Amino acid sequence: MNNMPIKSDLRFDSMLLSAICAEAKEKIVNGRAVQVRQIGEYEILMKITGATGTSWLLISAHPKYAHLNICSTAPQHAERWHSSFLFAMQRCVEGAKVRAIEQLDFDRLVRIEFIGRNEIGDAVRFYLMVELMGKHSNIVLVNEEGRIIDALKRLPSSINRYREVLPGRVYIRPPSHGCINPILADQEKIERALQAASREMTLRQWLQTTFHGMSDVLSSELLFKAGANGDEQVGSISSEQIEGILNALFWLQRIVAYGQFNPVCIRFSGSDKLIGCYPIELGHLLASDASENIIQEQCHSLCECISRWIGQRRFSDEFEQLKRSIQSRLERALRKLDERICSLQAQLEEAQLAEEWRVKGELLLSHAHEIEAGTTEVTLDDYRGGKVKIQLEPKLSPIENAQRYFAKYRHLKGARLHLSEVIANLTALAEKLRMLLKRLEGAQDMSALEEIRKGAEQLGLAKDSKVLPSADSGVADKLLRFTVADGFELFVGRSEHENMELITRVAKPDDLWMHVRGASGAHGILRRHSRASEFTQRAIEEAARIVAMRSKCKGKVAVDYTLAKYVRPIKGKQGKVTYTNHRTVVVNVDAQ
Repeated sequence: MNNMPIKSDLRFDSMLLSAICAEAKEKIVNGRAVQVRQIGEYEILMKITGATGTSWLLISAHPKYAHLNICSTAPQHAERWHSSFLFAMQRCVEGAKVRAIEQLDFDRLVRIEFIGRNEIGDAVRFYLMVELMGKHSNIVLVNEEGRIIDALKRLPSSINRYREVLPGRVYIRPPSHGCINPILADQEKIERALQAASREMTLRQWLQTTFHGMSDVLSSELLFKAGANGDEQVGSISSEQIEGILNALFWLQRIVAYGQFNPVCIRFSGSDKLIGCYPIELGHLLASDASENIIQEQCHSLCECISRWIGQRRFSDEFEQLKRSIQSRLERALRKLDERICSLQAQLEEAQLAEEWRVKGELLLSHAHEIEAGTTEVTLDDYRGGKVKIQLEPKLSPIENAQRYFAKYRHLKGARLHLSEVIANLTALAEKLRMLLKRLEGAQDMSALEEIRKGAEQLGLAKDSKVLPSADSGVADKLLRFTVADGFELFVGRSEHENMELITRVAKPDDLWMHVRGASGAHGILRRHSRASEFTQRAIEEAARIVAMRSKCKGKVAVDYTLAKYVRPIKGKQGKVTYTNHRTVVVNVDAQ
């Protein structure tokens, strides 16, 4: 027997479509289409009134949820869309009578015939071709001459060379690949198809490639009825097995021809969530290894069951998509936090060596008269009789290099007091993110996701915000970068071009922009630790001093600073900006 486990993504197959068409013939044929709506990118909804009352015909050409259904009420909270196809439907179909609905060749293809009136009052026929074929699903409106009036998805030859689906073109059905309609096949045709098949082909492959509408579920049920498991090769099956296949196909023909449907809803034991529905009870599931965990319940209306099933599938997919989105944002923020913590820990280790920078600065001051301009490295005698190798910035004088080392010393000395606290705070934040991620793993409903989202907002992670924004990669790496008091990062431009890069590509709105007042020179961007962090006065003064030094200013220098969002480049003047809401700090470049 076939023990194929049930799939959680049961498709809307030809058997389901056949049962829906049978129900539609009773409810909407001879009714009148009084209203046509488009309720989404892929869904058309028609209100049809007739002798049996009012019904809503829902046609979906969604790439994942394509289906046709009859609803007793209009879907709630349906989004209204407008398109050229909707206007064509309203012009041709609204007010028209539903003459017939027919499934073609037991395929996922339905033709709905309407009889309406043209502009001068003559009776005209229109055909709605519903192609429910996965990502290739479509809805096409055709006139009585067989030409396309319009389609939900227009397909030019650049997309589909076999058949253009455009207004004015002759409508061509989707390719059948030579498949046979199993509902009309007699014994002779079935036996010929068996004889023509490859000897190595399995029975399951033969069913699915020979006949229209053979989904995994339906072919498994037919094989179960035939007493086969589907792995038998066509060339080795016995006469008894051939007879079983014939009887199974004849059984399918009787079900469809006489409408002997007995719809069931299928779910896992202990769960209200549907994993599918079908027009008949599936015997191969009852005989499978998973039968104890699967429940097939009789349902009063297949249409209502389909609405519930498709709705649950949509909700489940949207839930998982939102869950993955939140997870991605949290993981991205956590990675940035971990990187920042590692960077600060490295700075803390470096801060333990602060005295070395002071000694190097003092040695440079003592030997400044001995050092030639443009030198990149010197080795000097220290105060204990040893040798100290000192790296120099060749563009700076010996005194300026000494000032640079003293600035580094002051920063590192202050950093020892503050880095530990900053690292502890960031580590606590990282732990909260890990707790949110753990809660996210067990989240089962939208309310749980909403709580996690609010928790992320409280941590400064609303929507796509980043805990630790970093400079634009590829640009910031080329700029001068300093770490100033309290661990804040400073980027400095060395040219008009780099100054513009700072403003247009590196700076975030709440970063601090700096520039010497009333003089040309370097721009600086002081980067925040996080959106919630505040700049310290020590960090601002130290950053302003570096900007003043890079602008080749001496003595007491006034440096303006403001948030980057208040800075605007002047069009046509490279490196020039205007700014508002600024403050000024005065720094002494020579005082070390």
